[in-house]
Amino acid sequence: VNMAYTIITKEKIKELRQIAEHCEKLKANAESYQKAIAHLNQFLQQLMRDAEDLD
Repeated sequence: VNMAYTIITKEKIKELRQIAEHCEKLKANAESYQKAIAHLNQFLQQLMRDAEDLD
């Protein structure tokens, strides 16, 4: 019984590690997207200022 419990626990730990790694990748992607959105936002604001200057 104890051996079976140990095997199940090791499998669960392995799964949890994989989930944690996946979460880290998702977090990194989210941070990357956040930076890209911030840059796009700045670019759009500059375009809007430039457009106002043309009026």
